[in-house]
Amino acid sequence: EEMKKHIASHEAERQDMAAKLESENNRLKSNMEELKKCRAELENVTGEKEKLESDLANTQAQLKEITIDKEELKSDLIDVTAQLKEAKVEMEASEMASEKKITTLKKEKEEMASRLVELAMELTTAKNDAEKEKQSFSNRDASRAEEVRGLIEKLEG
Repeated sequence: EEMKKHIASHEAERQDMAAKLESENNRLKSNMEELKKCRAELENVTGEKEKLESDLANTQAQLKEITIDKEELKSDLIDVTAQLKEAKVEMEASEMASEKKITTLKKEKEEMASRLVELAMELTTAKNDAEKEKQSFSNRDASRAEEVRGLIEKLEG
């Protein structure tokens, strides 16, 4: 009789341990699935980061081009200004011919000055856009990295 109780007690312990092992196994499987999801999300975030870095590089290249155009226009403006001064000197010798040239040069100067202002506005807009992209990327990257770290800590905990 005592042996039966002893065997029954061991059997109950064995079944209890088997249930605990099954529960722990299920928890581990669930954690593995969650870890796979986290890894997939991390790969996705990395892909987005690379795309944003590429977009940022393209924007920076455009900024460089706009800056070069702006510098060329500045140089052209200096040249036109010099030509305008030269035309004023010639006007003293031949006022009628010089008046036409001055008018033309002033118009060119105004057009170039206008274009220079447009390029400066484009440059400012492009710089602001690049900064917004950079800040957006930093915020999203930091947020997602924090989420992934939290999930990994949760899984490891």
